[in-house]
Amino acid sequence: MAKKKPSKAKPTKSGTTNKGRPDKSKAKKKRPAKRSKTPASKRKPNRYNQLRRAISQYCYRKYNYRCSNEEINRVYNELKRRYFDVDPKKQIPPSELAKNIDTILGFKDENDVPLDLQTFNWFDVETFLREQDGLFFKQGDKITLDLAEFGGEVVFSIEKLGNVYRDTIYPRIRKGIDEYEQQFGQRPSPPPYFEFDEDASDPKKRRFVWRLELDQGASILPSAPQPPTGGEQPPKPSAEGQEPQDSEKILQLRKEVAEAETERNKSRLALIKEGRELLKEGLITKDEFKTMFLDA
Repeated sequence: MAKKKPSKAKPTKSGTTNKGRPDKSKAKKKRPAKRSKTPASKRKPNRYNQLRRAISQYCYRKYNYRCSNEEINRVYNELKRRYFDVDPKKQIPPSELAKNIDTILGFKDENDVPLDLQTFNWFDVETFLREQDGLFFKQGDKITLDLAEFGGEVVFSIEKLGNVYRDTIYPRIRKGIDEYEQQFGQRPSPPPYFEFDEDASDPKKRRFVWRLELDQGASILPSAPQPPTGGEQPPKPSAEGQEPQDSEKILQLRKEVAEAETERNKSRLALIKEGRELLKEGLITKDEFKTMFLDA
């Protein structure tokens, strides 16, 4: 007796057969995954992961253990605030930050102001206090820049440095330099510079003070001719052109005094730089450096 051939299951409208099995003819075909045109080895690395990895490796080299996730995020956010959330012209590529991470984080755990940040030109305020501080400063640190006769003290939090420098510090110093030039006939050389004031600062409370140092030639110049000794009165000018000649002599005197003071400041800056090198090499102590080079 001939065997009956099994009947084929008829598909229903729902896409399954009357026996409950899926109809392969109507099953959706999966599309093949798209391949990236850029090889994995040439893809641009993620900024967040790239810097986190560099920070983690730095911690392991420096402390011989891995930093906590909280500390890594804190450092990353500081780097982001300084180097990414700024004018595009001032941004630094993440690859450069990762490559130089040892220098960028060089002063992260210091309690006292590093020597590299104790003296800098007035136009390098942002460079030294934000871009090249080795992550020494933390959010909330109080900074005081004493501009002396150029405008008094300016106090602000470190995170507001950019705006304060642009809106207050820069205009005041520029105005002071212009007035100096009108008085002495030339601009101060070397330019005014900031010197860290250790006595007025309080590192434990995160308060730091810098004072503007500049040529003080104007303060030692006589405002009027002094009478000669012996009680004699100075001779009165007899010619009409005598007063302009006296004015020219005073201007020339001021110029000579300013030039002499400028040379003295140059020598002092060079001496301080030499002292810092000796301190870094451990050849002198911090107290010896202050006595020999700062108080000299």
